[in-house]
Amino acid sequence: MRKTSGLINYVLLVIIVLLLLAGGYYLYDKYGSRSINPEDALPASTIAYAVIDRPGALVRDLSEDNAIWFDLFSAEGTGSFLEDLVKADSMLSADGFSELLDEGRVFLVLAGDSAGPETCLMFNWPYGVSESRIGITFSEMAETKLRRSPARFGYIDGFTLSDSSGAVAHYFIHKGLCVIGNAERIMGDCAGRIDSREPLPFDRLYRKVAATAGRNVNANIYINFSRLPQLSGYIFNPSFMEGRQLLPAFAAWSEIDLLIKNDELLMNGYTEAADSLSHFLSLFRMQEPQKIEITRILPYNTYLLLDIGFDKFGDFHRDYAAFMDREEVFPEREGRLSDLKARFGSRLEEYMTSWVGKEMALAVINPHLNDAGPNTFLAVHAADIDQAMRYLGELSSSQYTTQYRDYTIRRITIPDLVSLVYGRMFSGIEHNYYARIEDYIVFANSSASLENFINIFLSGKTLKQNENFKQFTDNVSDRSNIFCYFNIRNAAGMLPGMLKGPLGDFFRDNHALASNFEAVAVQFKALNNMFFTSLYVRHNPDYIQEDLSIWKAYLDAPVYGQPYFVKDHRTNDLMIVAFDTLNNMYLIDHDGNIAWKLNIGERVISDVHTVDFYKNGKIQYLFNTENRIYLIDLLGRDVEGYPVILRKKATNGLAVFDYDNNRDYRIMLALDDNRVYNFDIRGKKVDGWKDPLSKARVGRPVQHLREGGRDYIVITDSEGNVKITDRRGNARINLKDDFVNGLHSEFYVNETNSKGILLTTDAEGTLTYIKANGRIETTDFGDFSREHYFLYEDFDNRGGKDFIFLDGNKLTVYDRFKNVMFAWEFENEIRSTPVIIPVSAREKIIGIVSGATGKIYLFDRQGNLLSTPDHVGKTQLLIGSIRRDGQLNMIVGSGNTIYNYYFR
Repeated sequence: MRKTSGLINYVLLVIIVLLLLAGGYYLYDKYGSRSINPEDALPASTIAYAVIDRPGALVRDLSEDNAIWFDLFSAEGTGSFLEDLVKADSMLSADGFSELLDEGRVFLVLAGDSAGPETCLMFNWPYGVSESRIGITFSEMAETKLRRSPARFGYIDGFTLSDSSGAVAHYFIHKGLCVIGNAERIMGDCAGRIDSREPLPFDRLYRKVAATAGRNVNANIYINFSRLPQLSGYIFNPSFMEGRQLLPAFAAWSEIDLLIKNDELLMNGYTEAADSLSHFLSLFRMQEPQKIEITRILPYNTYLLLDIGFDKFGDFHRDYAAFMDREEVFPEREGRLSDLKARFGSRLEEYMTSWVGKEMALAVINPHLNDAGPNTFLAVHAADIDQAMRYLGELSSSQYTTQYRDYTIRRITIPDLVSLVYGRMFSGIEHNYYARIEDYIVFANSSASLENFINIFLSGKTLKQNENFKQFTDNVSDRSNIFCYFNIRNAAGMLPGMLKGPLGDFFRDNHALASNFEAVAVQFKALNNMFFTSLYVRHNPDYIQEDLSIWKAYLDAPVYGQPYFVKDHRTNDLMIVAFDTLNNMYLIDHDGNIAWKLNIGERVISDVHTVDFYKNGKIQYLFNTENRIYLIDLLGRDVEGYPVILRKKATNGLAVFDYDNNRDYRIMLALDDNRVYNFDIRGKKVDGWKDPLSKARVGRPVQHLREGGRDYIVITDSEGNVKITDRRGNARINLKDDFVNGLHSEFYVNETNSKGILLTTDAEGTLTYIKANGRIETTDFGDFSREHYFLYEDFDNRGGKDFIFLDGNKLTVYDRFKNVMFAWEFENEIRSTPVIIPVSAREKIIGIVSGATGKIYLFDRQGNLLSTPDHVGKTQLLIGSIRRDGQLNMIVGSGNTIYNYYFR
């Protein structure tokens, strides 16, 4: 029996050992050191992936105290996702996942094929945790019980979790690796990679950058550049990508270490490219990184900058041409360039390249304007600027040579020259206008664009002097081979139009969030036989608002009314008169200095008019308050006999008429007895004037019009009643029909037809013609409110007057045939008169100021918006040449500040 008992014990012991070995092998196979590395399951379609160490600890750290997290948490679209992350961390930490969350790592993968981009999550499954935990967690997150059904991905069995609307997620656990994704095809690709063990694209280069991965960082990010062109199709709207492409064959792989700070994302690492010319980045392998100098000439409002640096441009140019040909980036280039050389000379390419120095950059400014063409510039550093000007002069057309503020602007009329010589990435320049600015040649699409560039440069408002850019670039190397800068904040309004699908919707719904992220910069520079790579994003809600002003003049209190141009008769320059709410009057010179300040004692209610009191060429400034008429000279002194004290309170601003241009002035002013009085320049009542009486208070200045040798004095009271008199105040036209003038509609001499002598609009915005016999005819342009504004001007400079209506938040410009020339809807109601500003002999613009928002709107005759949010102001606009040198200035007030902008 003992023998039998011992045998049984022996057999049982063997069985137990075998079971333990079998169980151990199963567990070892499923959860042990033979677990599959997530890297070996990355699908071949991987675009990028991030390896996140200690994911739970990272979520907890960020959610407790991080400005970027809090900003994203409050945004529509990301807030709920971040809330789910916090919830998931809390659930899983209490259910066996604490070691993975606090000490482990997860792979977050972005992959894509022709069907679009998808994401999946990979990690090694924690030992001892039930596989059913996935379904439970997803059900708790969704707050509904999910159905788990078997699924097969390639050769691996897994499961699909679904609710009543369909699949929520897919997952499998295989040899200790858990893969969770939202697309079956990507799950299948992961399984296929495990099965095939095929290396990743450019595997040798991938391994090389992977070896540089840093420790003690928030994440290691890997980017597969071969997939980026396809990714652009997922991200950008087709309309934005038309004529553009993300440079194909840029590089192989990048590994970038991510550090998340309170207000910054810092990413540094290395990128690798093939040694041959099959990758664009390889062109810089033997090129020394260069100092970024171009910011000293670029406009301060540059929002997109691509800067290329090299120490041997000839080698770069040769290699870039070979790259474009080999990779079919610009396959037609060689043939077209040969044709141009045959037509314009064999040295054409030499004339464009032999003088190039160490840097060239493409820059786009004015992000608030829809048309990028006029705002795109190519700046090329010249090793020999004199040679550059000689060679380019050989190619230029004398027909397009102009002088602008000591700068010569020329044009090369050879089509597509810039892109054919310098490469496809500079294809934004099509018309080849250029000028020398310091040791750079700046190309643009028009002479006007270069004039704008020159104005900003001369004002000192360069990108290098932009306070925000200076602070931003404290975290950016000043040397690189490739430097790309994008100002997110200034371009936030463009992002919804650039991006497609959910991304576009996100930025449309979260404009304020985008504005809190100042900018992003990406750099590549040759280093250690690879390419050091950095990416920097700054979160900066306290962005310093830059403006384009040349100078600012500060008053003691907020500006009252509007500024006025007055002439300095000693120099013929323009000066500026302004008033503040403390009733101070200021004279500001052309440099923004306050020449003098004078307290008037009460509010000015008129415009400032310039007169020559002594008829000797010296100018004085005439205006009125309720109780006095003032005449102030250039030195801030009262002219003799002034101020004139009124016997009753004035109800309107005075009007000044010089009927025969002989400086025999007449001053028309309404007092609170509803009569209009006529004074000479010394403030004495004019004999023979009838003091016409109105039915109600006269609040508008009196108008003077002349037609057919006759004078028409137009008096309009606050109820819209109109009197039209002659020079002596006798009735010139007695209106036969009931007529109520529009509140903001002046009278004009009719130059459109023969329906009447004068025209204006009535209270409903109906265009009204007034005949000599007092009869009226009307033309209907649509429905307008009583608050509409009306102007009658030859806006398009084509010889016929146009009809301009501003009503509420809508501006509409009609030609003489009632065709709409353009219309514009503002974001808020406008309550100020539009002004027509002649900016040249051939061009006028419409200027409108929103008092509510402080925005300035300037429109050309095509309805293009010429101003940007960098132009601020709340008063009426003045545009003129302060120094009488042809350069136009725009003067406007806001708060207690008078701003002077270069116009264009």
